[in-house]
Formats: sequence, structure tokens, C-alpha cells
Amino acid sequence: MLTAPRARIVKIIAKREYLQRVRTRAFVIMTIFTPALLVTLMMLPVILGARSAHREAATLPVLLSAALVASVMVLVLFMSVLSWGVMVMRGVLEEKSSRVTEVMLCSASADELMMGKIAGIGAAGLTQVSVWIGFAAIATAESPGARAAFGAVHSGTAVLAAFVLFYILGYALYSAVFAAMGAAFNSVDEAQQYTFVALLPLLAATVLITPVLTAPYSTLSIVSSMIPFLSPVLMFARIAIVPVPAWQVILCALLLAITVVLAIEACARIYRVGILMYGKRPTAREMMRWLRYS
Repeated sequence: MLTAPRARIVKIIAKREYLQRVRTRAFVIMTIFTPALLVTLMMLPVILGARSAHREAATLPVLLSAALVASVMVLVLFMSVLSWGVMVMRGVLEEKSSRVTEVMLCSASADELMMGKIAGIGAAGLTQVSVWIGFAAIATAESPGARAAFGAVHSGTAVLAAFVLFYILGYALYSAVFAAMGAAFNSVDEAQQYTFVALLPLLAATVLITPVLTAPYSTLSIVSSMIPFLSPVLMFARIAIVPVPAWQVILCALLLAITVVLAIEACARIYRVGILMYGKRPTAREMMRWLRYS
């Protein structure tokens, strides 16, 4: 549990991590370039449909564009969780290899460092996503085609709320895992094998996106969207395309939140030990032993 002094330390670390990311040129470029590319992809079917001579002929492109909007939002969620989660791991590895961590541990505990890093980098990712949502809102207000596409997506406001919810929960889950991996190893090359294992659930989610979008009420879609490591992507995909029963959304969010808490606690134990381990790549057995440390 965070006391007031610990919360203040976590806030200071989070602010440092946030400013360090958002002030970079790469952050600005990707924040501007990515939505421009996505808007082009979303608007192309609508533009082609607008050129049709018959009004009925324009219906299909608009529906296709609506499906594309949902698919793009799912893709943005997936890429944001993946890219910012991996950035947490790289940040931990950079500080560990440069021995900056040893200096920081004089003023903060390992748990505070981990939580501050996760919160700060996550806030940077949420800032980027918020800018993209702002661009989408402007495009929707200025373009009748964009309004038609977004209007065909189920419950636009609810979709945005679900996007933020599942982004935060999904990022917290995967960033904790990546932070533990960054603390346990000494370089990206050493962590590569375990990185692939950590990415397997996200890769499985990408494989299941198509069947979930085409049959959101099927048993496969319902069950897979309830699995915590898959639900940030798959449950959001269902919410974006059809009205999902409230009990399924609540149960999914509850299971995901519980998994996040357990994952952060488990990964914090690895982080505490691994952050000061140098020179030797730990085995899976050793990391399991670290989990038993208080």
C-alpha cells in the first residue's frame, strides 16, 4: 500500500519518466505521423463510396469503413500496449547497464522505482493516445464521411471509455512483466527469449481478432475475451463492433484488474532482486525462487 511519502516519491519518478519521453523528437514525430496514416486508411473507403453515382452503392463502403474504424482502434490499442510496455523494459535495462539505478536506490526503493517508471511511461502513452483521439474528433467534426464511419461504430462514447479502460489495464499488466524482465537481465539480447514468451498472449490476440470481429457472439469470442492476457484487445474488439452484455464487460474488467494486481506484486519481487544483479543471466528456476522472496 502506498503511504503519502511513498506516493510522493513515485510521483516524482513518474514525472521524470513522463517528461523524458514526451520531450523527445521521436515522440512528436510518431504522435503526428501515425494518426495521419490511420486517417488515410479509414477515409479511403468513404472517399471511394462518395464517388458512387447511386446513394445505395455508398452504403457498403460506409459499413466497410465502420468495420475498418473498429479494426484500426483495436490495432492502436494493441500497438500502444506493446510499444510502451517494451519501452518500460528498455528503460529499466538502460538504467541498470549504466548503473544509474544504484544511485536512484539511495533515494527510493525498488518498488517505488518500478511503479514510478510504469506510471510515467504509461502517462506518456496515454498522452499520445489522447492526441490521436483529438485528431479523430477534429476529423469527425469536419468530414461528413468520417461522421458516417464513426456513427456506424457501435456506441461511440462507450467505445472511447472502453478504449481508455482497457489501455490502462492492459498496459499495467504487460508493463509490469516487461519491467521485471528488464530488471532480471543485463541486455535486450539476453531478454529476447523471454520477451517472445511474454508477447505470445498478444500474438494470440492478433490471431483471434478476425474471428472475434466476424463472430463476436460465438463461444470462442466470449471465452477468449475473458482471458486476462487477451481481454485488453479482444474484449475491446467486441465492444467496438456489437453491444456486449454488461455482465461480461464487468466480469472481464474485474478479472483483468485482479490479474494486474497479482502480476505487479509478482513482478515487483523479481524487480527487487534482479535490479542489482549484474553479469549473470538468471535461469527460469532462479526467477521462480525470487518470487518467493518477501
